[in-house]
Amino acid sequence: MNVDSQNAKVRNSQHKNYKGLKHVKEHDICQEYSRSRYRRQRRTPPSSQSSTSQSRSYSTKAETSTDSGSNDRPSESIPIWPPHGSYQHAELTHGRAYVIIGNGASRFSGHTLQACHAPYRHPCYYAFANADNCNEDCYSKSVTPPSPISASMSLCLGGPTQELLPYNTLEQPSMHLCWGAEAGTITLNRWISSFGPGLPRALSSPLVTPKPIELSSVLARLCYAQHGLDPDPMARHTYLYTYLVYDPDGQDHYSDLLDRQIAVLVNVLDTEHWFDFSMEENQIVAGFYETNDSSTAITFFQQLLLSVELFQRVHSREITEYERKDFLSKISLRVAWDLALAQRWLENVFVETVENGDLHEAFHFVLPNKLQQIALLEEFALALKWPMAGIGSLLDETGSDEKHLKDRGAESVSWLSGVILPGSTASWLIMKCLIDCDRDATKKLDGLGHMTPNSGFQYRSSTYWYWECIVGKVMGAAKGVKNIAGWVGPCLYSPDLDRVHGILIRQQAVGYDLRTSKIKSMARRSDPLGPLSDSYRIDDYELVVPDIVNVVDSIRIEKLSFLQWDRDIAPDVSNEPLTYNAAVVFAVDGESWPVRLRYDVSFIACHPCHNGPHVLYRGYSYRSVRADQLLYQRCWGGAAADGGAWYSSSEGGSFGSSQERVSLRTPQSVLVVEAFGVSENEILSRAWCSHLGLSAIVTNIRKACMACSIRQAYAACVSIVILTDGSKDDEIE
Repeated sequence: MNVDSQNAKVRNSQHKNYKGLKHVKEHDICQEYSRSRYRRQRRTPPSSQSSTSQSRSYSTKAETSTDSGSNDRPSESIPIWPPHGSYQHAELTHGRAYVIIGNGASRFSGHTLQACHAPYRHPCYYAFANADNCNEDCYSKSVTPPSPISASMSLCLGGPTQELLPYNTLEQPSMHLCWGAEAGTITLNRWISSFGPGLPRALSSPLVTPKPIELSSVLARLCYAQHGLDPDPMARHTYLYTYLVYDPDGQDHYSDLLDRQIAVLVNVLDTEHWFDFSMEENQIVAGFYETNDSSTAITFFQQLLLSVELFQRVHSREITEYERKDFLSKISLRVAWDLALAQRWLENVFVETVENGDLHEAFHFVLPNKLQQIALLEEFALALKWPMAGIGSLLDETGSDEKHLKDRGAESVSWLSGVILPGSTASWLIMKCLIDCDRDATKKLDGLGHMTPNSGFQYRSSTYWYWECIVGKVMGAAKGVKNIAGWVGPCLYSPDLDRVHGILIRQQAVGYDLRTSKIKSMARRSDPLGPLSDSYRIDDYELVVPDIVNVVDSIRIEKLSFLQWDRDIAPDVSNEPLTYNAAVVFAVDGESWPVRLRYDVSFIACHPCHNGPHVLYRGYSYRSVRADQLLYQRCWGGAAADGGAWYSSSEGGSFGSSQERVSLRTPQSVLVVEAFGVSENEILSRAWCSHLGLSAIVTNIRKACMACSIRQAYAACVSIVILTDGSKDDEIE
């Protein structure tokens, strides 16, 4: 008790000192440190014989070089540590340490939150940076800004008043702010969210059953309902119980309360009789009504009508904001996706009645957003440098040589109509629509789809890869490569593939698992000041600066190599893609080094920091190496290259035995790879990570410092940091 009381007094005294510092001395401290932090540190340049692989070795750029080629990277001003006016063994209070050490440094925190539509005690995982609480938007330059092309991938059912945040979206893990600023990377939040427990799909007891109804009656009601909810309560009650549902409890009892009708519609939709649109295989909506199976079409439109009736009642003015929020938080995942279908349909499709026609011609679907979708498709093709022009004219149905919209694939119809359910399926809709516009590519790439995330294809002189394919994650580091709507390209051409060739990549999943305790302790494990203390010694921190002078320039890519996994399987006439092993063959000092892309790892974009570079607490252990030294680095972080050879073409396409991966834990030491200079250095670093099965933090030192990158690695429980300088953007393609 005495010890606890004494500690409490010390903390209270420290807190008072901190408040006094903040109001009296903080301005002087910040001014003093800002003057010293950008003074150049005069040090003797490191010897050319010294190894950069020594632990905690740093070098500085003392003067701005005027040699040719040195102006690609700006001169880095190195601050002085210890700061001016302090001595090495001095101790700082928490307030002064925060101002001098933690000012502008990135901070990371993990949270377990109850996501929308998740059952009780089934939280999802989220991570935030530079935020004291999870309500603060904190991504800034570490992510790819949301574009109109990818806007349909996320959806909040709460309406325009609900803020679009990762824990508010229907799809989990959220696609909102999913990808990092560098191609082939993801955000820290996406990385942490991928370890969340899956949401169970529980069904309620079907107390209410749907009534059989003709397709013409369904379409007629959709034509009427698209103008809004019927203002007459009696008419709403009569139509619901006369034509749509059979409810023994409410059939003969009139009720004008919407909550009763909402409960009835939820109960009738939450059954196995309907399509479950929360499942990825059911998320291409046009495949359910642009079909020759009449029973499928009738079931879909009846489910759509019930969903529209429910959606309009939930968003009625008669329902308060509190009641709406409470309802949406309690409905099942299946019904929530039915509401998403209704919302996207009402926003993008208008049903018109055509007189004097048969059943199929009596109703016409008008697509008011079709031209906008075509414009986004053209923007997508331009960003990927797709070798074809005039996409808009090819989609003009008035031309005699072009196909009618209903004659195109279900993916094309879904994209052009705008009825796109949230999630990553939208990436495939836009790409399949682009392929459908090209007669040379349509037939040979039919086998690719949204159920094959480990896939990509070669088209003419470039390759394109889905963002979950390891080849796209690695080749995203190449010059001129972009990540647009979940597609990475245009990437390097491969002589091992045909001119138009779709393939699957054999990539082994790593056994990563992140416990809840690691999520909640993220802020403590990655704090810039280190463990919480009453005072902080200056000699417990050191300035870590990478070597941006001695840049490796001896690595080049020979080719992107593919070997068919099972050579006994002949190519299918139906153009179904075959599985291949992938490798990147590097030329290093005249020798060939094939590196197999074996494991499906992730590359996490580092969050930017300010007022850097920052100092690093000595408890964060690391080791620095150059990119070319990775060829001799056979193991790290519990992972090792097995088989003694990186790649063998004499094993029938098999690149070595499989290896069981260990669960994630706090790294004992972080390997910092200095991949400055040409883009091949970063590609080799990413390929090496894939070969060993290690995920990594990817940092552009123009946006974040080395110390913050190492701490983010500790926060994410990864043991690799890849440092780049963004010079690939300046390379000539």
